[in-house]
Amino acid sequence: MNDKQTTIPTKHEKITIASVRQYDFDTVLSAVHSMIELSTKVEMNNTVRSMKKLVPEFISKNSTYMDLDNSTQPVSPVTRLKGVPVTK
Repeated sequence: MNDKQTTIPTKHEKITIASVRQYDFDTVLSAVHSMIELSTKVEMNNTVRSMKKLVPEFISKNSTYMDLDNSTQPVSPVTRLKGVPVTK
C-alpha cells in the first residue's frame, strides 16, 4: 500500500481492510500489453516510463531511470493510462 491508500479498522486491532484505488480492467490490460511490447523491443526507457505512469509511487532509487521519476507527473488513473500506447 502507499500513502494515498487507507485502511479501515475491524473488531480485531491487528486486522484492517485496505481501501485501494480502482482501475478499469481493459485500460490496465492495454497498458500491460503495451509494456510487454516495449520490453520485447528492448525500449528500456519507454518501458520504465510506462511502468511509472501505471504506478507513479514507484521511485527508481540509485538507477539510470531516476530522471524519469520527475518527468512522470501523478494524475488520476484513467488520465494516467491514456498516455500509455495501446496495443491489442
